[in-house]
Amino acid sequence: MSNYARKSGRSAGLNILDRSSVLQKTRTTVVSQESVTSDDPRGDSERDSGAEPDNGGDFLVYNRWESVGVKGQDKIHGPFKSCESAIQEFEQKFLAKTKNAWSSRNNFVCYPKSYAWLEMDYSGKENESTVTENPDHALGKQPQESKLEPRVAKFISLVCNGYEVLKRLANVIDKGDRKVLKQLSGEFYTVIPHDFGFKKVREFVIDTPQKLKRKLEMVEALAEIEVATKLLKDDAEMQGDPLYTHYQRLHCELAPVEFGCVEFSMIEEYTKNTHAETHSNYTVDIVQIFRTSREGEAERFRKPASLFDSTANSSSLLLNALVNLSYSTKGLGGTALDPSKAQELEDGLVVPLGKPKTESGKKGDLLYNEYIVYNVEQIRMRYIVHLNFNFKTTS
Repeated sequence: MSNYARKSGRSAGLNILDRSSVLQKTRTTVVSQESVTSDDPRGDSERDSGAEPDNGGDFLVYNRWESVGVKGQDKIHGPFKSCESAIQEFEQKFLAKTKNAWSSRNNFVCYPKSYAWLEMDYSGKENESTVTENPDHALGKQPQESKLEPRVAKFISLVCNGYEVLKRLANVIDKGDRKVLKQLSGEFYTVIPHDFGFKKVREFVIDTPQKLKRKLEMVEALAEIEVATKLLKDDAEMQGDPLYTHYQRLHCELAPVEFGCVEFSMIEEYTKNTHAETHSNYTVDIVQIFRTSREGEAERFRKPASLFDSTANSSSLLLNALVNLSYSTKGLGGTALDPSKAQELEDGLVVPLGKPKTESGKKGDLLYNEYIVYNVEQIRMRYIVHLNFNFKTTS
């Protein structure tokens, strides 16, 4: 278990500060503060003695900090002659960054201009651990175990937490309290990662109804799911497994696509080939792909559609969808995917896997081909792709 402190009021995708671990110099074994001081039926002295070097070697405290698209930095403090002195250095760093004592981390409180604590678990089992300033909300009561598959639970939590913060912003935005708006904006950017470069978050405060509307539309675009107003309503149904209840209310089935399978490789190739040359300031890595089925859509698409297209790209999530072209407009661009490399699936779906090439003949005003669909009922979701954006730095 490694421990991170992340700046409250900054984007989760912007800064991750800092990762602190206690290292035993002679055995190069990571002895994290969590493992030394965790709740354990044994006494403190027994736990501490288990972290002592076998041959009297030194201890080090390792810190690492980084920003999106920037090579991280690190620093080693020490050596310390005892594990206790190294732990003390770690606790002082944690207190300075978060304004919370390590011993009180189970009752962690977020403070403005300080860092929020993230508990990172590298075991095979994924548990949601979200720091929030609204502990009474149902998502804050999420049990250790959910009925949802862990990867689906993580995605649903992302969408719902984004809505929850924007809901609180909507309740106070007319009051014009700059301090509160800045704090809630920081919470939102922590839940939904944004890349601000090295600009300060105060330049991106959500302080007008227009800005709030744009962020709501962005969160909706994360999954292109119509979320009813009751989505965030706390009621008796939420007490047992609130995340699962939210998932049911979405009326949209999500199933992870396994890494390395044919289906995953196809979407990976499609994503790579549709990365426009004009977007050369970043690269993308696929975090997870979800196969989606929204209630009622399959019945409207009894015949296979002829297009597999990207219809939304927002906050590191890409929606791939079928489009019924009966009533639509095609915007012609100067570049299009090579149709000779298209692949037809068993259900008749045609996936354009070719690389972009310059269109011969008459060129349109657009850079790339676009389909304009006038009715959302002409769209059937097929996949949601969770991406990591790797922004390049300018020297």
